[in-house]
Amino acid sequence: MKRTWLIALTLTLITVALLVPRSDRFLKKPSTLSWCPESAIASSDHSTDHSTEKIHASKIIVEPWEGRHNVYGIFVLPSGYQANHFFAVSVDESNLYCGGVKMLDQPAYGVSIQPGERIAIGHLRTRTALWLLTKGKQEELEQPSNWVLRAEKQG
Repeated sequence: MKRTWLIALTLTLITVALLVPRSDRFLKKPSTLSWCPESAIASSDHSTDHSTEKIHASKIIVEPWEGRHNVYGIFVLPSGYQANHFFAVSVDESNLYCGGVKMLDQPAYGVSIQPGERIAIGHLRTRTALWLLTKGKQEELEQPSNWVLRAEKQG
């Protein structure tokens, strides 16, 4: 009985390995996990538009071992600015990873704000963070200058 089960399991694994394209198996490259929309890519470039501001994270938390949503950057938006819906994290200056932004109107996470300022929390997918950590990119992930959020001045 055990031998039959082991043979069936082995045949199943071999079939999956042969039939499923390599790109769809198990660990995917993070770029497919953290798709970057054009607006987030633009936030990482060197735009000279004066109606937008490139904001770097004030604080970064990298604790994926604590569970989901424990890799994030905290951005302080100046008064009169509205954040983009996505932020970008650059690693090695050539790899860009993105995440969604959530807005807060009060101080949080130990970051104080001035009247009129707002806090934006940018969450990076845990699987993307784990991928980067296994590749030895923890220092790059913890650098505030690598986390960028584009904010537009409100009319």
